[in-house]
Amino acid sequence: MSLLKKVRIGSIETENNVFVAPMAGITDSSYRILCRKFGAGLTFTEMVSSYAVIYSNKQTEEICIIREEERPVGLQMFGAVPEIMKRAVEIIVEKYNPDLIDINAGCPVPKVMKSGAGAKLLENPELIFRIVKEISSTTSRPVTIKMRLGLKDSSINIIENCLAAEEAGASMITIHPRTASGRFSSPCMWEYIALAKEKVKIPVCGNGDIKNPEDAVKMITETGCDAVMVGRATIGNPWIISGIISALKAYPEPFKIEHISTEEKIQTAMEHLTMTCRFKGELKGIREMRKILPHYIKGIPGSAKLRDRLVRIDNLNELIDLLKGVTQQKKGET
Repeated sequence: MSLLKKVRIGSIETENNVFVAPMAGITDSSYRILCRKFGAGLTFTEMVSSYAVIYSNKQTEEICIIREEERPVGLQMFGAVPEIMKRAVEIIVEKYNPDLIDINAGCPVPKVMKSGAGAKLLENPELIFRIVKEISSTTSRPVTIKMRLGLKDSSINIIENCLAAEEAGASMITIHPRTASGRFSSPCMWEYIALAKEKVKIPVCGNGDIKNPEDAVKMITETGCDAVMVGRATIGNPWIISGIISALKAYPEPFKIEHISTEEKIQTAMEHLTMTCRFKGELKGIREMRKILPHYIKGIPGSAKLRDRLVRIDNLNELIDLLKGVTQQKKGET
C-alpha cells in the first residue's frame, strides 16, 4: 500500500504529497524550480508582509514573482488585520497569480509577533477565523494556513485553531508541532498532527523534524497526515525530495538509498547558482547563494577550505571554475 498520493487542496490537485516548506531567505524562485525538478508536489514562496504588498515594497514584489515552471506554488503571507490581508490578497492574485494563498500563523520571530502576526495569531482562534474567512471570500484560490501548536506548552490550542480555520474556509492546514516558545529546537509533538487529522475533514500536512525519507514515512504512518512538508533538510540537498517520494511509493517495502556523487552535487550547485544569478543579477545572486552553496559541498573532502573560498568570490565565472575544479580533482584521484 503506497503512501505516495495526490492531494486535493480546494480547486487544485498536487502530483504527490511531498511539499517544501516556505523558508525566509531560502525558497526563492530558483530554489522552488529546483525542488520541482526533484519532484516536489508543492512549494511555497518566502513569507511576505500584507502591509508590504499594499505599499509596493520592492523586495516584497521580487519575492512574489512566480514562474510557470515552478507551479503549483503557494504564496505565504503574514499579517494580523483581516481587511489589510484581504486587500493584499486582491493585489497578489491580480499581479502574481499564485496557485494558492497560505497564511502564516507559526513564525516565532519577535519582530513578526510584536505586530500581532505569525505565531501571535495562535492565541486568538476568532481572529484566525476572521482572517481565513476574509481571504477565502475574496478569492477563488485555495486558502491554506500553517500553524504551530500554540504560544507555549501551557497554552496549546491547535485543535481549536484548526477547527476555526476549517470552518472559515481553509482548504488545508499545515502543522509544525512545536509551540512558538519552542522555536526550532524543542522536540516535535507529532501526536498533535494525528489529533488534528481526526478532528478536521480537510487535508492535514505534517511538518517538523523530517531529516530523511524514513522520517517522512514514519510521520505519515504514525499520524495519518495527508502530506509531509520538509524544510531545512532540503537546503543543499534536494535529493531528499526524490528520496522521500521513492520511500513513500515503495512502502511497505524498503526503498533503495541512492548514492549521490560529488559530480552530481557540484553540477546541481552550479545549476542552482547560475539560475539565481540569472534571475537576480550576478552580484546579488552570488551573495544570496553564499548561505546555500556550503550545504552542497558538505562531506566532500576539503570542504572546509573550499567553503572559505566560495564565500569570498564575487564573480560568477570564477565561482563556476572553482566548483568545476572540485570534480576535476575528484576524477584525477580515481
